[in-house]
Amino acid sequence: MSKQPLRIVDHCINIFTKNENKPLYVDDIYSRMRQRHWKTESKNPAKTIGNRLRKDYRFVKVSPNTFKLAANYYTARRNNQNI
Repeated sequence: MSKQPLRIVDHCINIFTKNENKPLYVDDIYSRMRQRHWKTESKNPAKTIGNRLRKDYRFVKVSPNTFKLAANYYTARRNNQNI
């Protein structure tokens, strides 16, 4: 059985967790995803990332195109992973 690639939101959760849940602009998120060899065929990847984060309850928009994990989700994740 082959390993499923991570979804956009899964990558973002990992990025925010490693970044101590500091707010990040979507272009910064995209840059970090590219550093981790994430690829997409989207014509505007930053816009795609922003759209996905807006729709997901685990993320909070803190200013235009800037997001972070919802406080309760971040705390639960941090406690489970012993970061």
